[in-house]
Amino acid sequence: MTYRTYLKNSKVPDPKALVLYAADFDLSELVLKLDEEIPEEMFRKLEEVSQKVLSGLPLQYALRKAPFYGFWFQVDERVLIPRFDSEILVNEVLKAIPEEETVSVLDLCTGSGCIGLCIKALRPESSAVLTDVSEDALSVAKENAARLSVQAEFIKSDLFSAVDGVFDVIVSNPPYIRTEEIGTLDDEVKDHEPRLALDGGADGLKFYRRIAREAGKHLKNGGKIFLEIGYDEGASVSELLENAGFGGFRTVKDLAGKDRVVAACWNNWNN
Repeated sequence: MTYRTYLKNSKVPDPKALVLYAADFDLSELVLKLDEEIPEEMFRKLEEVSQKVLSGLPLQYALRKAPFYGFWFQVDERVLIPRFDSEILVNEVLKAIPEEETVSVLDLCTGSGCIGLCIKALRPESSAVLTDVSEDALSVAKENAARLSVQAEFIKSDLFSAVDGVFDVIVSNPPYIRTEEIGTLDDEVKDHEPRLALDGGADGLKFYRRIAREAGKHLKNGGKIFLEIGYDEGASVSELLENAGFGGFRTVKDLAGKDRVVAACWNNWNN
């Protein structure tokens, strides 16, 4: 069977993604191979993963990997699946860090490690501390660091509870889904992704309150904070940070035109 025929006949929701992820192809490679016969071993892998996806398991968990910012990350049900929206968060941090500058970065709620490890991989002169309250999530993040040959420090910590020192940059994609809305999420999300990494409390702002209140103790003067947010949380998160002494606010939108990242500076230093 050719790849073209497989794509046409597959019953999974996104057969192109299945083939791209399973075969480690980019889109141009797939186009070139459309009329080639699928190797027997690859065909068996595609069929095995298809059955898992058709039973309701997200494709990334079925394959145990997901693409993010040009890298492949190991993922399973211990961590959230990396999403394109979070690439916007990484991009904003990278724009703020000169390539040859030595900068210290703290990644809170790291999950798979995709955010902090991408920053460290692309700004190798920086230092990175990755934290999570979940030991399981930290295990996945450590595995990803080893796969990417990236050096980072890992700390089990409920936000800042076990963190010492101050940093140039704090970055986080904390849980921000309102508790009552979790039941309305797609089945693949609510039935498989860890609730601990989704539930942001009654109003979705539970973790932002703590981050805003405690972040200043862990930022150098003029240090910057970058937070991924829910589409309707930009004003609320900015207000929390402003009340805590931050300034120089900037809200970045995603490709759908919705607020996705809030950036601010400690002690009202804004550049």
